[in-house]
Amino acid sequence: AVKPRQWLMLRTGSGDMEVSTRQESDFQPGDVLAVAGEPQRNQGTFRLMDGVCRIRRREAPPTPRRITSPEQVTHAELIAVEGRVRDIFRDHKRARLLLDIAGGPHTCTMLFEPPMDVNKLALPAIGSVVRIEGPCSTSGPAKAWGSDVAVLGVVGASVRELSPAPWWSPTRLQIAVWTLSGLLGIALPLAVGFRFQIRRQQRCIATIEREAAVADERQRIAREIHDSLHQELAGVTLHLDNLKTALRIAPETAATLAEQTQAMLRHCQTEARNCVWDLRAGRGDDAELANALRRWLSSRQPSGGVPRLDLLAECEALPLNAEQTFQMLRITQETVNNALHHAEAARITVTLQRVDEGVELLVEDDGRGFASDGAADQAAIHFGQTMLQERAARIRALIQVRSELSVGTRLRLLLPQSELHHA
Repeated sequence: AVKPRQWLMLRTGSGDMEVSTRQESDFQPGDVLAVAGEPQRNQGTFRLMDGVCRIRRREAPPTPRRITSPEQVTHAELIAVEGRVRDIFRDHKRARLLLDIAGGPHTCTMLFEPPMDVNKLALPAIGSVVRIEGPCSTSGPAKAWGSDVAVLGVVGASVRELSPAPWWSPTRLQIAVWTLSGLLGIALPLAVGFRFQIRRQQRCIATIEREAAVADERQRIAREIHDSLHQELAGVTLHLDNLKTALRIAPETAATLAEQTQAMLRHCQTEARNCVWDLRAGRGDDAELANALRRWLSSRQPSGGVPRLDLLAECEALPLNAEQTFQMLRITQETVNNALHHAEAARITVTLQRVDEGVELLVEDDGRGFASDGAADQAAIHFGQTMLQERAARIRALIQVRSELSVGTRLRLLLPQSELHHA
């Protein structure tokens, strides 16, 4: 029903017009009315004031005209507008929708008169596609969509949602960006802290490895000194005691004892020089393993030429890092020293070569070999092999030791292809 002092929008043969009536009648959209009233023009708009309306017949509601350009808008015309909602503004009596129509932002304003409460109206969501139908009200011909286009809710204006808003609305996207920024702000300090902890752990591990390497070298040096210098010096001490006794009891044997003592002192000097050469060879002065082995074997070659120390190196430059070079050099030194002291060999051969499986190191002698007969010998052999296996394990190498009595001993170390240092 139409209340007094409200407006009717009529479609006539010459156009659309507004009618103000004081009647309180049950007018419905589509009714054909006969209207009498006082004409009035307001800014180029024709209106009828205080109109008296009579229903002549009832017809179907008129079809709104689809508006696609600003020039098509005329005052009091029943129109339909489709567009995507860009933003929504509302106050105590008005809801304004900012629509994107035909590729540009256009404003469509919906006006609702009391007693309708706009805050209770279900408005479409931002980003949805809507269709707005109703009579429009403009102050003149619309030259641009920036002008006010009013849809009056009194005459049954409607807003229908054609398609819902996408899930990724600007608001949700902004929330997601802020959430990711917050997570990044939390994760970045944690990542920096974890990286610092990892670096600190790596430094601790490197320190522990260096200390372990130093401890191993100290044990090796102590073992070398005990096996060579300590025993030789103990023998020298015993000969000096015998020489002291011979000078008092049998002076004729003193010269022989003195010569033997002098020979033992020369041997101690040689052993001391060999220990120094071992330490110098492990300092990393030689970048290539073949050069380090050649220099070290030359220093350990006995003056009489027996046993003969040979190096067979098929390639000078091998893809080894510093740790691999150091450990392979130490394994060679310990094996050759054991052969010099215990094997009674005529020849000791060191072979360094590149094979399909990786890098191969062979140390072979033609000495007396060994077997697991004596408990003391077995303990010494087991201890020496354990030291060699520990060194090989540090560079992930495979090691084998084979020995036969009266035939000799053969050590084979293989550094796999996967462990080689490729530039």
